[in-house]
Amino acid sequence: MTADVPPPRVLDRFADAVAEILGRPLRPDENFFEAGLDSLALVTVYQQVTGGLDDAFPVTELFAHPNLVALRQLLGDGGRPAWTSGSTRTTGNRVQWIGQQRRHLRRGRGGGEGS
Repeated sequence: MTADVPPPRVLDRFADAVAEILGRPLRPDENFFEAGLDSLALVTVYQQVTGGLDDAFPVTELFAHPNLVALRQLLGDGGRPAWTSGSTRTTGNRVQWIGQQRRHLRRGRGGGEGS
């Protein structure tokens, strides 16, 4: 009998896949596009990382959260979107929440559930 091993976190898998494409690690605050990725590469990495996940975050979140720091804030520690943890928010609330997070990031506050 083998022990259950938790799967690698989505963010870690995403960072590893991006590093493989770039040939170097991505700095946490480095913008995906400024690092050399394009939209097609981001979507390809997304599909590679989230292909088997039932509750994967929407691919559009990569464009709204264009670096590992912002993506970590979206996903939280568990690798799932922060809006799904203990919440039953509607799509409208989710869009509002995403807008709030983007405004916080633009102002340098970092966002977060309670911001």
